[in-house]
Amino acid sequence: MSSRVIVQPAQEPVDLATTKLHCRIDQTVEDALIGAYITAARAYAEQVMNRSIITQTRELWLDAMPSYLDVIDLRNGPVQSLALFRYYDSTSLSWVVVDPSLYVLDLVSNVAQIGLTSNQQWPTALDQINSVQIQYVAGFGDAPVNVPPAIQVYIMSLVGAMYNNREAVAEKAAVKVEFLERLLDPFCEPQL
Repeated sequence: MSSRVIVQPAQEPVDLATTKLHCRIDQTVEDALIGAYITAARAYAEQVMNRSIITQTRELWLDAMPSYLDVIDLRNGPVQSLALFRYYDSTSLSWVVVDPSLYVLDLVSNVAQIGLTSNQQWPTALDQINSVQIQYVAGFGDAPVNVPPAIQVYIMSLVGAMYNNREAVAEKAAVKVEFLERLLDPFCEPQL
């Protein structure tokens, strides 16, 4: 199983002006650098939480369809919608879109799932690597206003730390602000 982002977010979960205000940065000469820090901080926060923060399209590849009663977990939610669900058919030896009447998409659970509808069974995919492809849209929403404030504060705080400590090794001892890491706790995806 492998998962990746195939369409990056159209914008970041915090804007440049708000981040500069948070970090007390008045000049504009380093705006591109601060923008890069925002992107890096978002990517790091997504890694820590195992979640997508701002709308992006993800792709999941499986080596087989699930067993009869098993479900497919769509990690890195919150999942907004399913864009593509297809498999490499073992009979026709071609890609076939899974009939939507066979499954239900659960967007209510903490981890979104695709499960069989009543009295159905999964189609038979060819027994090979990456024989099932799922694309889905994930994230809290398209704009910063959709992102929980605690995540935004965390990202802006990381940007401030990167801006003020530009080298891998600091000359003076850094002070870790313990509660910042805790800001992400309510949004972390559970380990399965």
